[in-house]
This record gives sequence, C-alpha cells and structure tokens, in this order.
Amino acid sequence: MSESRVTIPEMAMGQALCSVSALVFDVPDEKGPASNEQIYLHLNETTISIRALNDTSELSVGTNAPSIPDDPEFAGCYSIADISQHELINPFIGETIRSWWSLKNEFGYNDGFMIAFSAHDAICFVAMNNEVSILH
Repeated sequence: MSESRVTIPEMAMGQALCSVSALVFDVPDEKGPASNEQIYLHLNETTISIRALNDTSELSVGTNAPSIPDDPEFAGCYSIADISQHELINPFIGETIRSWWSLKNEFGYNDGFMIAFSAHDAICFVAMNNEVSILH
C-alpha cells in the first residue's frame, strides 16, 4: 500500500478557481486521443497540480507550476493547454474551494482526488491508465 501523496496547502481553501490547464501528451502521427498527464488548477494565489504517476497509476497532488518535461525522446509530444472551457470544469471557474478529499481504491492506492465548491458540487480527478480523467 502506498503513502498519501496529497500536499494541498491550507491557504488554497477559500481561493477561487481562476483557470485550468493540462500537460497534454500527444505523439504526432500516432492513432488515439491525446492524454492529460497533469492538470493544473490555477487559484488566486497558488496552483494545485494533479499528476498521474506512470509507475502506479496513482495521483500525486501538489503545488507545482506548469512545465513541459525535459525528455529528448518525447520532444514535441508535450504541450500545455488551457482547458478552462471543458464542460465539467467551466461551471466552476470563479467558484471558491470549500473542501477536498484524497480517494483510495480497494488496494490502497491514491487514484482519485475530489475538490468541492459547495455542499453539492465537486470535480473529481481519477488516474486511469497513467492519465488524469475528469469526472463530475
């Protein structure tokens, strides 16, 4: 069983969600959709990063700024895209964070993270096949 990898600062509570971006991995001339390896929630005073770990398909949550990996093998395969208009994210732009949860699966892996904006509205991020998926 793995250790918790969630390190959200208390100061993030009550901050508004200003925008959301993603670290997108897309191999040119390869079939299939691009994948979001990392999601960045840009708040008033900090950024929350949600990354799918390649070795365990868990989520690592922290406060890293967006950056493209320096890996010559995959040069040109990564980009950072604004995904604020995503249908599951857009309704929460401008809303304040009220609470958050780290989610574990039946094997004890941290493969989910949920941020609530009210008592009834939240966004859930889940690691699936080394990609961050967005659920509502």
